[in-house]
Amino acid sequence: EYLRGIIPNVEEEFLTYLKNITLEDVKIYAADEGNVIFPRIPLMRVEGPLIKVQLLETTLLTLGE
Repeated sequence: EYLRGIIPNVEEEFLTYLKNITLEDVKIYAADEGNVIFPRIPLMRVEGPLIKVQLLETTLLTLGE
């Protein structure tokens, strides 16, 4: 209902997809806490179907703030 209110003309199929989405086929790799990290080396890698990792991207990028 929230998404229907903020996204005008959203397709019902997309909302159904979001309602039923699972992340079982998504893998997240991250550096262990306390490890030394060098510049230009990724701290996190997310693998899986493109639409699922794109939906996760904003959340993962803003968790540390």
